[in-house]
Amino acid sequence: MIAAVLAMVLVSQTAVQPAKADANWDSYVDMGIELLISFIDKAENGIDDIELLQLVQELRAALSGVKADLYAHVDELAVADIKAQVRFTINNVGMLNVPSLRGSYVVSVATAAANAREKLAVFGADAARDTVARAMITEYQTLLVGQARVGMPPAYAEYKEALAHAIASMQPRCSEFIDPKLGSITHSCDWNGRNVTGIQRMGTSGYAEVSYDGGVTWSRNTLDRGYISTKVMEQTAQELARRALLELVEGGH
Repeated sequence: MIAAVLAMVLVSQTAVQPAKADANWDSYVDMGIELLISFIDKAENGIDDIELLQLVQELRAALSGVKADLYAHVDELAVADIKAQVRFTINNVGMLNVPSLRGSYVVSVATAAANAREKLAVFGADAARDTVARAMITEYQTLLVGQARVGMPPAYAEYKEALAHAIASMQPRCSEFIDPKLGSITHSCDWNGRNVTGIQRMGTSGYAEVSYDGGVTWSRNTLDRGYISTKVMEQTAQELARRALLELVEGGH
């Protein structure tokens, strides 16, 4: 599954141009992408004690950034264990600085991350899946740092599988309409109340031209269905998962 999902990510990666509508988005990028990049960079030649302390400080800051938004959305879910586990992960990160407590914290976070991964498929609503996936990514990022703190090998393989699972579980609903009279093709994708549509028609020059998302500008090209499905998933946990998976693979993991 990871290979298939990664192929999809690589094909569509250049089409992603994140919007700026979500006020919390930068915090999730810090938590899910920037922290991962920092971790991979520090872990490349082995993490020394000073780097471990820096990672825990970065983790604290990243968790603080997503805390309020994640709590607000997780509280809307009906699965009590996800709420309890994500609160434990965020509120007790200081246990990583107490030698006698590090091990139990890492075990608890590993359990929380695996639980969130399994619960993704429980929810049918787009918003709920997005929230659970964000919780899962937060917990796995915390787990990587925690494992380094106790001297365990980072769970890269498990994280990659969970990211691929999140991507596959968060697919937009797309439909297509062909109008033979006009010679046009309309491809439309929906996710969590958002819609992105592309239209291909035959231009006056005799070549196909395309317009996206209701735009009045037409360009000489054919319809890019991958761009539409990627565009509608901007600033969702699927985009976070796509970018994190790509960072892991490019980092050699």
